[in-house]
Amino acid sequence: MARILVVDDDPAQRFLFVQLLRRIGYDAISAGSGEAALDLLAGGTPVDAVLTDMSMPGMDGIALLKELGRRHTKLPVVTMSVRSSHDWKLNNDADGIYFLQKPFERDVLAQTLHRAMGMHSQSGV
Repeated sequence: MARILVVDDDPAQRFLFVQLLRRIGYDAISAGSGEAALDLLAGGTPVDAVLTDMSMPGMDGIALLKELGRRHTKLPVVTMSVRSSHDWKLNNDADGIYFLQKPFERDVLAQTLHRAMGMHSQSGV
């Protein structure tokens, strides 16, 4: 069972996404900030993908993406925001970055995570 790390500063949103991921067949853990997520990963906590909110105080989604890209190049990341990918200057699905605009359906989340993890395993990234 794949383990997803949910990163969101809003405790209610973290809880919601962890429960949703568990319902669709994933193991899920969470972190309340980008820094906490990096600490979990640095501590050796195994994860198969990261699902992160883009708008967070301190280390936002862009900064987290950069650090994950530098420290964990093989880790697929799915980003999410109520703002569009253009607002974040992201090229959706480019360079292993996957973006979901909130709100989204459960099936869209499942398909995006599956695609992100599959693309990373195929490319060897």
